[in-house]
Amino acid sequence: MRNNKIVIVDYGVGNMASLINLLSKFEFEITISNKKNVLKNADCIILPGVGNFTEAIKNLKKNKIFLYLKKLILSGKPTIGICLGMQILFQSSEESEDEIGLGVLSGKIIKLKKKNIGWFKIFSKKKNQYFKKSNNKLFYFNHSYGFKDVKNSCESYIKDLYPYLAIVKNKNVLGIQFHPEKSQYEGEIFLKNILLDNNFIKNVH
Repeated sequence: MRNNKIVIVDYGVGNMASLINLLSKFEFEITISNKKNVLKNADCIILPGVGNFTEAIKNLKKNKIFLYLKKLILSGKPTIGICLGMQILFQSSEESEDEIGLGVLSGKIIKLKKKNIGWFKIFSKKKNQYFKKSNNKLFYFNHSYGFKDVKNSCESYIKDLYPYLAIVKNKNVLGIQFHPEKSQYEGEIFLKNILLDNNFIKNVH
């Protein structure tokens, strides 16, 4: 069986070293790219997560992949957004007055009253047994903006910031507000369950 092709989208934000190191443990074929043909042939694309919403969207447009990436995700391409990468999947953000998001998830990212940085527990209110495995586990967060769930559509929430989401999933799209690549053992198990044990890639094809 060939290794799954994981493409980390290069849009000029964040340090991807920790993410690459974590994914390397799973024996994936890992590529960093902003080329359309590479994104098209990926089994799963990951939008990494440190930086500014405006700059992220501008860089996607500068590289001429904003509309292509949106079309690719809407067509069913397995996609994981981490922190900022999750936020740009939504329609808009208070962090940006000029740029709209990819809009593959509905809603607006809003500014937190206080920056959320450090280790926080998450919990799930739904019956999805997979995400409940992460209940009351500590994950590393570092963000000043987030999505306040008012429709009870999210999978998991930040325990100390309810109802701000920790995880959102819609079909082939998974958004993660925390940094699994910086969350040590729990972060490793979380991504491993998605990409290997839970067959995230296979289930959405």
